[in-house]
Amino acid sequence: MIEHQLAGGNRCDITASIQTPAGRKMLVVEVKGQWNSELFTAAQLQLADRYAVHPTAEEQGVYLVLWFGADEKIAGLKNHENLQASDLKKNLEEGLPIELVGKVDVVVLDLSRR
Repeated sequence: MIEHQLAGGNRCDITASIQTPAGRKMLVVEVKGQWNSELFTAAQLQLADRYAVHPTAEEQGVYLVLWFGADEKIAGLKNHENLQASDLKKNLEEGLPIELVGKVDVVVLDLSRR
């Protein structure tokens, strides 16, 4: 489901739910383009703090970043270091607070036309 309405007026970009014998489970996914000014904060401030706190999400989620190439801005700034998708993934993972390691998976989807 896209733009799932959660408690407190929060709307998660993508959710997937399944009913298991142990109860309902939900995967929450926050999506950002590489150019988004909140690129380096959204994994914590949006995904973890707003969406993964849902009881059926169990404080876990996926941070999906759309990569369109080194010529596009990164977090609103020109890519002076010529970072690639793998570099951005590494930077995002290294920037996660320790309490989110193992709970938030960072995926950088390479959509560039190399």
